[in-house]
Amino acid sequence: MGEAARNKNVARLRIIDGSSTKSKRIKTDGTVDKRCYNTSNKKKGSTKVYFLTREEIDMMKSTIQKNIDGAKTPTNELMHRRNYALFCMGINVGLRISDLIKLKWGDIFDKCWEPKDIISIKPKKTERYNKYVTIAFNDNFKSAAKEYKEQATRLKDLPTLDDYIFCGKMDASSPIKETSVGNMIKKLAEDAGIKKNICTHSLRKSFGRNFYMEAKDRAYALRMLQEAFGHESPATTLTYIGVTMEELVDFYNSVNL
Repeated sequence: MGEAARNKNVARLRIIDGSSTKSKRIKTDGTVDKRCYNTSNKKKGSTKVYFLTREEIDMMKSTIQKNIDGAKTPTNELMHRRNYALFCMGINVGLRISDLIKLKWGDIFDKCWEPKDIISIKPKKTERYNKYVTIAFNDNFKSAAKEYKEQATRLKDLPTLDDYIFCGKMDASSPIKETSVGNMIKKLAEDAGIKKNICTHSLRKSFGRNFYMEAKDRAYALRMLQEAFGHESPATTLTYIGVTMEELVDFYNSVNL
């Protein structure tokens, strides 16, 4: 069989392997055609951003709690409680950090300071298209928000609904900077002993990854994540949350009807 004929029997797929994204060809028998590696689409100097497992999420929470317990001043304690709320809320809602830090108390609480269930926001990344997305708040998100509001009131004063939730330098008139959140997340991961490239995007990835992997119906979960993340295709979502080809094959092999 000639080379051209053989190439008709392979299909292009994108998979994640450890530290980089590569294009490979999969033969009809399911094995990788190693002649056809193609890494031309890899950006120079790019580094894979990792998600957090449930165990690592608990490690991060414990590290922040230690910082809270060891705080020497009310201002310092409030800062660490802000970090705890930002991490817990971010890991439970799947927003980009640029949208998470822009949330105000009035976005998640009503006038009676009761937590809302859903909101519609215009993501910063796609705001030029005037596109809105609906965000639902789960119980852990609400619990973290309520706890932070109570502690902020105890340590400082009751915030107003127009105040930013995650303020920079404890000034409610302006949100914390993305770079500051990035530095904070990386430092917490290091202090927790997590040896991965963890950054602000890890919160969003971790939300999607854990939701997908723990879902009873992963096909449904994938559709929901694709909609929530605004991805053009399910393949983009799978790549985004770090699902490997091996995991995908194992999943399908687990279904024998």
